[in-house]
Amino acid sequence: MTPQAFTFSRYRAFKDPIRVELAPLTLVIGRNGGGKSIVTRVQLLIAGGLQAKSRAPLDLQAGGITHGSRFKDLIFQRSSQPFSLGAEILDGDSVVRFSTSLRHISEKHVLGIESFHLYRDGILLLQFDAEAPEDISEREGTFVAKPIAGSRTPCS
Repeated sequence: MTPQAFTFSRYRAFKDPIRVELAPLTLVIGRNGGGKSIVTRVQLLIAGGLQAKSRAPLDLQAGGITHGSRFKDLIFQRSSQPFSLGAEILDGDSVVRFSTSLRHISEKHVLGIESFHLYRDGILLLQFDAEAPEDISEREGTFVAKPIAGSRTPCS
C-alpha cells in the first residue's frame, strides 16, 4: 500500500478543502505562518488515528509531535464546526480513499466522529453516520452503517 494523497478541511489554519498529492519527493513551500508545518504534520495525525491501540479518534501526540494541547486546537478558528481528514492509498491497481468528519464537543472536552466514508476506485463501499448528534460524544453511540457496494459516488 502506497499513500497517494491526503485531504483535510476546516483543519487548523485551513478553512477550505485541501488535497495534497504525494510523490517520491514532495516539496512544501510558503511564507512564514502560511501552514507549511500543518501540511507536513497532518499525515502523522491521520496515521495515528488509524492505529488499533488508539484510545481516541486522533492522538494529539501522534508521531512524537504535539499537534495541539486540546482537540479544539485542531479546528479552524477553534470553532464548534466539524472538520474533516482523509487519505487516498494505492492498493495494487486500486485506489482506496477514506474521509471522516469529526467535531469537538466542548462540554465534554472530547472529539467525536460524525461520519466515516470508505471508497475503492470511486465506489462508495461503506458509510457510517452518527444516528443522533449526542451519539458523536458517547463511547458507545449509535451509528448507522450503510453498505452501498456497487453505487458510484464521485470522489471529491
